[in-house]
Amino acid sequence: MIALNKAIVSRFSGDSMSNVFTGIYFMEAKPSAVYPYVVFSYPSQKHDLSFTQRFEEFLVQFDIFTDESSAEVYGEYYNLLVGDENLQTGFDYAEFDVEGYDLLGFERINILQSKFFEENKSVVCITVTYKCLLEKQS
Repeated sequence: MIALNKAIVSRFSGDSMSNVFTGIYFMEAKPSAVYPYVVFSYPSQKHDLSFTQRFEEFLVQFDIFTDESSAEVYGEYYNLLVGDENLQTGFDYAEFDVEGYDLLGFERINILQSKFFEENKSVVCITVTYKCLLEKQS
């Protein structure tokens, strides 16, 4: 899983996303994180995501957190994460290297938007979920 974490962070850092989002975090953002930022995790239904099988199929979830209150901004953030096929940006068209594995698929399967309040401030979370398929290199 460490190799995949590194690949996701590397993809993010080398993309235009890093010019807009203040950071990307695994599982949870640090308390001092500034909006907008991205948190990714593996909400897989597998009980043991051990990366010991030849093929690993699981979910990767990206949560974009922002305190902006504009649908236009939400769309911009979503489009940055999803990317552009012609420019090969974002995660929809990702061809990133995962050390020790071949990335066979990274397919967007779900999008949700939710709103909550934090310290008397409205915060929006845009959740984008992908199905990931890796094959261990021999």
